[in-house]
Amino acid sequence: MRRSIALLTSVTLLTGIVGLGGYRVQAQTHPAITVRASATPQTTSVLVWQGKLLPIVTDVFGSINEFNTALQAHNVRGISKVGDKFAGELQRFQMISPTPPQAKKISLTFTTALRDMADGTKALVAGLQNNSSANAQRAGDRVLKGLREFQTAVNQVRRSSGPPGEPTVVPPANAGPVATPIIRGLP
Repeated sequence: MRRSIALLTSVTLLTGIVGLGGYRVQAQTHPAITVRASATPQTTSVLVWQGKLLPIVTDVFGSINEFNTALQAHNVRGISKVGDKFAGELQRFQMISPTPPQAKKISLTFTTALRDMADGTKALVAGLQNNSSANAQRAGDRVLKGLREFQTAVNQVRRSSGPPGEPTVVPPANAGPVATPIIRGLP
């Protein structure tokens, strides 16, 4: 019974993670398009806030990869460790101060996403340990919601960053994988 619950939860979460990856692939399948960045120049406070945010976002993506690995291996202890990492990344994010007024909405989205990811992961572990498929399913849905919110927040930062008028080139479908910085202009 426990294996079937873990398998059901794994399939649900993997479907969501793959769906997010498919969204990225779909966005890259359009021909090369040049898009103009935001029309308002970034203030120094916003750029400093984004610079403090960058290492946390990088660590969250690493934790998502660890979560995926633990989930595929049906490793409840590994899932629990990743839940602790999400909680730690939420604490690191909350310590970034001051948050500029222009970034308050994005900051709220990051906070909600990280909280959903941390709490959902912990609830998922509890559901798996108690052999409760309903609780594990609800927890899995919360983790997926957090993953989607996190991607939305990262996309908002990307859209709002960079000097005005700087073109962003979307590669054609056959271009292959390309690393995209969170803050334009930085490697």
